[in-house]
Amino acid sequence: MQPNTLLDALLDEAGVSHAGLATRVNRAGRARDSPCVTNTPPWRAG
Repeated sequence: MQPNTLLDALLDEAGVSHAGLATRVNRAGRARDSPCVTNTPPWRAG
């Protein structure tokens, strides 16, 4: 796999490591899959 220099530059500018980005992506994925988060408004549920 070739290094992604644009991603590396973006992460460097943002002050985020590859591990930090992975953590954020994983947390966002878990939050999205959470049963508490839905795309259905409460008044339409049921």
